[in-house]
Amino acid sequence: MSFEPMLNAGGWPLVVLIAVALAGALAWSGYWLLRADADPGSRWTWGRRAALAMVTVLILSGPSVPVTETRPMSNIEIYLVVDRTGSMAAEDWAGGPDNGGGTRLDGVRQDLTAIRDAFPAARFSIIALDSAAARELPLTSDFDAVTSWINSLQQEPTTKSSGSSLERALPQLTQDLKSSSENTPEAARIVYILSDGEATDDGVGASEAKAAGVSWSQLSAVVDGGAVLGYGTSEGAHMREFEVGQTPAPDDEPKYITEPGTSQPAVSVPDTKELQTVASDMGLPYFQRTGGSDDVPTKDFTDVNVQEVFSDGRERSNRYTYFTWPLGLAAAVLLIWELAALVRADRAAAHVTRPAADTGPSGDAAGASGGSARGTAGAAGAVGAPGGDGSMPIPVAAVPGGAVPGAVPGGAVPGAVVPGGIVPGGAVPGGVVPGGAVPGGAVPGSAVPGYGGSRGVPGSGAPMGGMR
Repeated sequence: MSFEPMLNAGGWPLVVLIAVALAGALAWSGYWLLRADADPGSRWTWGRRAALAMVTVLILSGPSVPVTETRPMSNIEIYLVVDRTGSMAAEDWAGGPDNGGGTRLDGVRQDLTAIRDAFPAARFSIIALDSAAARELPLTSDFDAVTSWINSLQQEPTTKSSGSSLERALPQLTQDLKSSSENTPEAARIVYILSDGEATDDGVGASEAKAAGVSWSQLSAVVDGGAVLGYGTSEGAHMREFEVGQTPAPDDEPKYITEPGTSQPAVSVPDTKELQTVASDMGLPYFQRTGGSDDVPTKDFTDVNVQEVFSDGRERSNRYTYFTWPLGLAAAVLLIWELAALVRADRAAAHVTRPAADTGPSGDAAGASGGSARGTAGAAGAVGAPGGDGSMPIPVAAVPGGAVPGAVPGGAVPGAVVPGGIVPGGAVPGGVVPGGAVPGGAVPGSAVPGYGGSRGVPGSGAPMGGMR
């Protein structure tokens, strides 16, 4: 068991920051919940919240188990640098068209097809090189897309050619390979360069590569295999002109690229020395390709020993399997507990703060004999506003079990009926009979202090000052 923070963006510092914030919140909560005069249940509340905070920090810490897994051996990336400058139209592939051959580009198409077929599960990227260099096909496993690009390969239009060299492709190739090594270090990177090596840009490409700080030798550290394929014969050959959208008739005489300032067809001779230097700097083999019988079979440069490439263990990766579901289950239980406690607290608060409901006095005449009356009401109610006759409300209760002789000290008549309906011989100090009513009878021979002579006892029907 080990710990790998789940917050990759912040790592351990962010986990510690969250832990400190939760500890501060618990300390502030404990000040109120853990006081000596606090409710006994508040200690359970604080303990529950402390447990939830600890579980949260543990989850963010990422308890995990290290796991080693093997990646598929088919994780291969093929990078193709294809020269399509005018010199690649030289007619020295197996003797040229007059001898049943073709151009150097015809040989390139054949070799590209062999490379494609040798790595059916690989991903391909193609950099096209002419007066500039551009990635025309980003890394893809789309077999049909690779095939379509190969079949549509044509030389650079002659009128747009301004000279080129292999170094023009170096910055783009370097960028692609370094990006792959950083993003997919487990992949095998195979590089093929297909060119005649002839430089016609007066060293501009080499100067740009030097200014960018890139070189072929730098790529050897991220290249796992491939080859440099050179095209053309030592004698060289003429190069046909090409323009997009122009297809010469079969009987027309072919037009050839001429030497500058002359009308004579130019001759392109491959720069095998430059190609061999590039291959040596990258740690790759070099193969000269003419289409003749001296050419090595394509399997000599397409048969890559994948087992050897992956012998450095890159196909094995170490990762961590997070073991957080038990902690997540505990956190869920604590959250449900906290929610239930909050619901109970809200209900208790609503009950305490609820306004008292008004309950009017209810008097039931009772007793065919003696004219006694019995009044009943709820313990918490009160008679509402004064009646239309000016009478004041008497809080609802009953005078229990007997007569109230003489005076009622403090003005209270607790809780039951007044038998016989008469309060004899005295006054009710304070003028209030709380908690009940004097039902159905008169208050003889006395007055209820606090009320005017003409004012009656609410609910009795008898005026103050005597029996009528």
